[in-house]
Amino acid sequence: MRKLVLITLLIVSIFAFAALTSAQEGTEPVTMLSSGTYIPDISTFMQIGYASPAGYTWDGNTVFFQSSMSGTSQVYRLTEEGWPYQLTTFADGIDFFSLSRGGTLGIVGASVGGNEDAQLYLIDTWTGQREQLTDVNAIRYGAPSWSPDDKYIYYRSNEENKQDFFIYRMDLATGESHKIFGDTTNVRGYLAVADINKDGTKLIVANYTSNINNDLYLIDLGTLGYEQLTKDEGDVYYGSTTLMPDGKTLWLTSNNNEDGLSRLAKLDVATKKIEFVNDGWVDPKWEVESLGFSRDYKYMRATTNEEGFVRMAIREVASGSVLPSPPLDGMLGGGQFDKNGSMLISFAGPTRAPDVWKWNPTTEELTQMTFSMYAGIDREIFRAPKLVSFKSFDDLEVPAFLYLPPDYVEGTKIPFIVHAHGGPEGQFQPAFIRNFQYLMLNGYGILAVNPRGSS
Repeated sequence: MRKLVLITLLIVSIFAFAALTSAQEGTEPVTMLSSGTYIPDISTFMQIGYASPAGYTWDGNTVFFQSSMSGTSQVYRLTEEGWPYQLTTFADGIDFFSLSRGGTLGIVGASVGGNEDAQLYLIDTWTGQREQLTDVNAIRYGAPSWSPDDKYIYYRSNEENKQDFFIYRMDLATGESHKIFGDTTNVRGYLAVADINKDGTKLIVANYTSNINNDLYLIDLGTLGYEQLTKDEGDVYYGSTTLMPDGKTLWLTSNNNEDGLSRLAKLDVATKKIEFVNDGWVDPKWEVESLGFSRDYKYMRATTNEEGFVRMAIREVASGSVLPSPPLDGMLGGGQFDKNGSMLISFAGPTRAPDVWKWNPTTEELTQMTFSMYAGIDREIFRAPKLVSFKSFDDLEVPAFLYLPPDYVEGTKIPFIVHAHGGPEGQFQPAFIRNFQYLMLNGYGILAVNPRGSS
């Protein structure tokens, strides 16, 4: 019965949105709020832009970002004058970008027509000149990571049997590649590079059996021997892995605890034992979404999911001193450090499109690096949701985000859309959603729920 109700609500949502879209086609005039505010059609709303961090050089001088400002997702470099220099021009956009350690080269993954079979390209990050590295029909390549000396890339591919994703190493000087980890007998499935150690001699690989279950392996890149670091019963997930310079400790996040929520943890490589870290740096009330370190391992940062919003915590590794967090309230991401201690972060909110910012936690200097286009729409007319909750049939508190039109009068009846996220293990978070803003400005209310099963 519950499934039927959710399906019905989804169908109502789809038809309501389709009707609104249809009404705005052709010569339908733009609408106005009762206050006389200009509201363009839905196609204009869908042209509101975004920018997300794509790379940051260690010297802190060059910022790369990804945006669809040209109509498809491409990679840009910010020039010294602050102007976006477009580096890629793929007709269908790009799937991913990985910047070399030196910052002069990048690996781009691009597929054709939405087939998701991304091929690899090497690009010059100054000019955008590119060289195709792979060109195999119906084979998918992904998640490239660079060796510390920029001579090799490590990536996953299903080229062996078009089913399992194994780990390969490519010599960029010769273009030759070969498999270094994974086989159809002992270790198979969906493998991905999770980390490369400081001197490039060890590789951490995650083997995913589902999107909520994986195990970690340590590979010696000299001998290609390996050892399994985790082996669990049931669904256990390990993420954000960093092998420390001593080779003895692996920092990570894991939900292998009593409450089943992702927490900060350290794994002893020798004993394979995991110790959860609760030293007050990150509020244990909230689930940890990501963890990362600066290249010199001087700083570390973590993001937490606080009732759907994403906050960031930063500290010095040696002293444990907590550093100021970015003074931005919404959805924070990224967090790549430069040698001076500054960070490249992403920031978005319910009323703000994603952009790239730079934050220095020592000087507390905050700089907006990109400025997304709002397609001529005044951002002041956007509205943020309210976090509410209601009781289910068994008194379970179900959280939801309530979106109301800006001219809503308490007690009046308005058309409502119930937004039920996919999954069911997904989660609705109050990011910037273009069509939500359009619907509210046209008199619709929206209830975005996180029912049981939400992550």
